[in-house]
Amino acid sequence: MAEVIWIEGDTGDRLFVLSQDGVVVDLSGATVETVLRPAPRIGGALRFYPAVIVSAVDGKISWAASAASLSIAESPYFARFRVTLGALKSYFPYPYPDTWTVIE
Repeated sequence: MAEVIWIEGDTGDRLFVLSQDGVVVDLSGATVETVLRPAPRIGGALRFYPAVIVSAVDGKISWAASAASLSIAESPYFARFRVTLGALKSYFPYPYPDTWTVIE
């Protein structure tokens, strides 16, 4: 589990590398979504946003927050990336999500 800091209103792309046990995940033929849950004290539902595969064999993806996707009021978020390949769905990081904190 890692902590990622965002500035509210930042809509620039962020790069992430998906790996499991230190080995980069090959994303060839897969689709990737960002799965966010606002902090438990908010009790918000899961939200799904598309991510862009930058380099499939290197496990690199890009995600950019929209103006409405991340806010200080709902921070921190628990975040994972859902990788779908055919009928198989995998989540990264696993088993614990990253914490995304939004600041001013």
